[in-house]
Amino acid sequence: IVRWLRDKIPQPSKSHFVRDWVPQDSVTAIGSSNPVYRVLCYNVLAQPYVAIGSGRYNHCPDWALEWDHRKNSIMNEIIIYNADIVCLQEVESEQFTSFFEVHLKSLGYSGVFKPKSRANTMELDIRKKVDGCATFYKHDKFALTNQELVEFQQLALQKASLLSQGSKQSEKCGFTRLILRDNIALLVFLQPLVNNDRGRVPTTPYNGEDKILVANTHMNWELSDVKLVQSQFLMERLTEINSAHVNEKGESLPMIICGDFNSLPDSAVYHYIESGRLEPNHKEFNDFDYGCYSSQVSKHGLNLKSAYAGVMKSEPSYTHFAPNFVGVLDYIFYSVDHLKAERVLVPLDESKVKDQNGALPNPFMCSDHVPMVADLKFIKRSF
Repeated sequence: IVRWLRDKIPQPSKSHFVRDWVPQDSVTAIGSSNPVYRVLCYNVLAQPYVAIGSGRYNHCPDWALEWDHRKNSIMNEIIIYNADIVCLQEVESEQFTSFFEVHLKSLGYSGVFKPKSRANTMELDIRKKVDGCATFYKHDKFALTNQELVEFQQLALQKASLLSQGSKQSEKCGFTRLILRDNIALLVFLQPLVNNDRGRVPTTPYNGEDKILVANTHMNWELSDVKLVQSQFLMERLTEINSAHVNEKGESLPMIICGDFNSLPDSAVYHYIESGRLEPNHKEFNDFDYGCYSSQVSKHGLNLKSAYAGVMKSEPSYTHFAPNFVGVLDYIFYSVDHLKAERVLVPLDESKVKDQNGALPNPFMCSDHVPMVADLKFIKRSF
């Protein structure tokens, strides 16, 4: 009876869920030649994790948890924000091909998808349910020049000797914890384009640079020590790419790093990405030994900042609003040497979410995460 009554609850109009920009208007000066690109980051909640009937999302009517309803609402959210670059997490392999790619292609996007590493060992009928990261870009604004899959599990296997270096207590060796988690990052390299009488042609609209690296990641959700090593692996690879680019071009590489980091703003992962420094034996390693990755200072010089913190001076109150957890897990980071965050889309006031079924997903917001959206402007440097 309770489930029947819940499914009959009257729903508010969609205007109830309109989000605000901060600041309200673009601050780009009229006539400014520096390009501004809108970036969207969104964990869409893969359907296998919804588990209708399991009680995980008892607050939401069953009909609103069905994929046929959810997928259209999710697509509408992506479309309405009209981003130039779209980074999605928890996209099922099958749904990338049959739904996301088809619909977004018709709207002028091209896309790249990679599933989590477990897909490599599965039969096709099972593999199609594996989720992963999908990155889309407007093909009238960018050309794809390269792509790379970063598999944290495979990197752990390659770095086994470094991860176990000096480990004295086998039960506190973190290597096994790391290789059992198959999270990934998808890197795409985008060449900005302009339209002229010759059609779409490459351009170098800022500092002579000719490409942008966009990273899209989904890190482990449960183990802070694993997340810390995964974040080091990602920063390490981005640093290698950036160093090669500096050697070739004499300039650092503009980077946009999006994802569900499953880490709060006061976490070691967040601090490490923004500050470029992780102290040895940090408490979030939970006393697990990861060789030099836990026993030595870890540094990167990518000079990254969160778009939301850059505009609002702090992160929003949430990006994930489930029945058992409300907090910030999703971020859009950017390289401050090349970019500046101009505007961000603020999540709805928590009271509005609570008024509607109490948590996410609900009939209008069909993931337990909200899409993060930022306008990033390329800047001219004086050096």
